[in-house]
Amino acid sequence: MLAAALCVVVATPLWANEPPLFRLFLTDGTVVACLGEYARLDTHVVCSLPIDGAETTELVSLRADGVDWVRTQDYTVALRAARYAEARGEHDFAELSGEVARLLNEVGQTADNARRLGLALEARRQLSEWPARHHNYRASDVLQILQLVDDAISDFRAAAGAQQFDLALHATSTSPVPTPLLAVPTPEEAVTVAVAVAERTDGAGERVSLLEAISATIARLGEHLPVAVRDRLRVLVGQRLAEEHDVDAAYTRLAADVAGRSKAAAARADVRGVERALTTVEKRDTRLGQKRPDRVAAILATVQADLDAARRLRLARDQWAVKAVAFKSYKRSVRAPFNELSLMARGLDDIKRLAGPTSPVLARLTTRAAEAMRGLAVVVPPTDLASVHALMVSAAQLAAQAVAVRQDAVASGAMDRAWQASSAAAGALMLLDRARKDLDRALVPPVL
Repeated sequence: MLAAALCVVVATPLWANEPPLFRLFLTDGTVVACLGEYARLDTHVVCSLPIDGAETTELVSLRADGVDWVRTQDYTVALRAARYAEARGEHDFAELSGEVARLLNEVGQTADNARRLGLALEARRQLSEWPARHHNYRASDVLQILQLVDDAISDFRAAAGAQQFDLALHATSTSPVPTPLLAVPTPEEAVTVAVAVAERTDGAGERVSLLEAISATIARLGEHLPVAVRDRLRVLVGQRLAEEHDVDAAYTRLAADVAGRSKAAAARADVRGVERALTTVEKRDTRLGQKRPDRVAAILATVQADLDAARRLRLARDQWAVKAVAFKSYKRSVRAPFNELSLMARGLDDIKRLAGPTSPVLARLTTRAAEAMRGLAVVVPPTDLASVHALMVSAAQLAAQAVAVRQDAVASGAMDRAWQASSAAAGALMLLDRARKDLDRALVPPVL
């Protein structure tokens, strides 16, 4: 009897070539087909939406709180079970049947009642655990076999002299009622649902991409769609695309306008001007219906960066204004020694190039260098200009050294001394130029 229970009918695959279309059942009644499994994230669910039935797809995301998850998950379980039945169900069931048959055959050949009971219990364990692990494939067949095995186990226990029986043996669960699977959407159904999904997507870029794909699909399908449906969807999608493009253009103008005003105000250290730009973004976004939150967030981030820059520049300029009086006073104090060094530039360039100058000019250069060092020695620079002053002093010292070494080279005729003078002169000219530029920069208000 037990062996006969394993003679079961081979199952027929549900489909041979149809794609695995999962479904998202939305709370408003819309049923969205998904090519392949969907991915549920924190607040959204992402799936590959077939636009024309199965071939053309578009990746879309929908809010997870708009999905009827009970129906969706029931359908997912049913579809997985069906796909499993088609791919491996009969093969795995055959393996189970073979193993159970082997155990029951051994039961029939064993005289030891305890051994027979143990083998029957092992067969029961495998049978009872198998449906849950295999998508409830052929659960009713397994249940029938399990009931026969339970009856045999009761007989074996009675033969072994057991006075009490495990009533749980017959407490078998019934198979869940299967959820009916839906057919592959027709092109008309797929396009109609795709339009509905486009209205439910949060991201503007995703929505526009989906609408453009729908528009192309409608044009490609052409006569395969009912005329009334085709014309209605074509007009609807065309209008929605035009609206989306108009909204994009409006937000592009907003971004360009606000960016120009914000950056100009920041460059002037006009903090209130940048704050007005922030207010402008919020007001115009409200008038536009707040339809591009991502774009607005990017615009606000840019303006906020300008606001931070304006505040920093405002502080730097206020700080500079306090110090500017001391900077200008310092410039007046070093004007005379700086002029002396500047008048030495032609002679120092001759020394650098080993092109002179004459002894009378070298004598005048010696005097100018000494005057410059005396003038710089009595000036106490502001803290912020200490490095500038140090450059000037070093320039004066190198200038004096260059002149003195050149005079020695002229007296001795030693070429190596002339090259040493050239190096000192080059250093003096470089430091003098740096000191001039740094001082000029310190006297200009800070800019962005």
